[in-house]
Amino acid sequence: RFTENSAGIHESMTPGFIVYPNPAGEVFNVQFPGPTGQKGKLTLRSSNGSVMKTKEVASNELTVKMFVGDLPKGLYIVEMETSGTINRQKLIVY
Repeated sequence: RFTENSAGIHESMTPGFIVYPNPAGEVFNVQFPGPTGQKGKLTLRSSNGSVMKTKEVASNELTVKMFVGDLPKGLYIVEMETSGTINRQKLIVY
């Protein structure tokens, strides 16, 4: 979510998920360190904040794939929301 006070994207040292391969061509994976026990929502945003794709994540999923071969090349933000907490990571699509 973007607000008037947003200063940029903060990348935590412990993001809660791993994005690979990065850079990605056709497909990228999001791997979670273990079952969260909570449902989540995976959102892929363009560098200007527009939502490009979304996917619901089940509480028992450890790896989720997302197709990006139909998107323009560039920088994207992978956003994972669970229980009101949002973690973000950068992704380059080539």
